[in-house]
Amino acid sequence: MNIQLLKCFFMWNTIINFALFLMAFLIYRIASKLIYDIFNSWYGITREKFKNAYFNSMMIMKIIILVFNLAPFLALTIIY
Repeated sequence: MNIQLLKCFFMWNTIINFALFLMAFLIYRIASKLIYDIFNSWYGITREKFKNAYFNSMMIMKIIILVFNLAPFLALTIIY
């Protein structure tokens, strides 16, 4: 496997994951009441706990994207 293939892989992986991240954010912004109602009926959580769980999961997703997708792509781009 050559370096160019790895760079291309990490580039597209980063683009796709950021697109999914933005889609999750937009869905939450558009339909947060509906999503909360569904999770409230399943788990009986409060609005505050729902917001905390959502923002914590988005923060973890962003960190994972940065560490495992963007950082290797940038490292390979800088080195080669």
